[in-house]
Amino acid sequence: MKTFSINSFGCKVNQYESQQIRELLENFGLQKVEPSKKPDMVVINSCCVTHTASAKSRQCIRKTRKQSPNAVIIVSGCLPTVQIGELSATAEDVHLIRNRSDLVDTLSCIIDNKAATLTSQRTQSCPDTTIKAKNSYKIKYKNELNNHLNLPPLTSFEGQTRAFLKIQDGCDGYCTYCIVPKTRPFVRSKPLDEVLNEAQALVES
Repeated sequence: MKTFSINSFGCKVNQYESQQIRELLENFGLQKVEPSKKPDMVVINSCCVTHTASAKSRQCIRKTRKQSPNAVIIVSGCLPTVQIGELSATAEDVHLIRNRSDLVDTLSCIIDNKAATLTSQRTQSCPDTTIKAKNSYKIKYKNELNNHLNLPPLTSFEGQTRAFLKIQDGCDGYCTYCIVPKTRPFVRSKPLDEVLNEAQALVES
């Protein structure tokens, strides 16, 4: 596995996290390419805050499978966390990240599986995120994951002249009109020293 692409939908939080995923995959040794280049892995960072965003996310999954039939497809973001029913008939060989804490482990395992054999011990400690899987990337499930990795702090914001810096994630407001507390129910703040270090790195880039 050598190349990847990312499709990002929705808010600035998703755009920020897509940049984190990009840097993570680059740290794994993969190269970012345009979707037209038929990458080995396609990450779809989805949104479901509006009906239109949800429809576009699902449409992107179907389009990706047609354009890159041999690619591993990762669906992250908000859509898999709350609207599993909408994805039940999307396609085969799609990895749904229902729990954001599984994202890094899943990406790592898929890349390791491609580089090694499926009998690797590493695959036995990865979350099962696959729906209707028929290819060699299917991952076994284990309830407890040790040494969980977080998405890396950003050092650059590719394709933008202005970077975003996320210092808090989640909402517990539960306004009647808003789905965000269902998609990101846990409120977490980044430590001050990490905020300052990341801000400085982004300025320098």
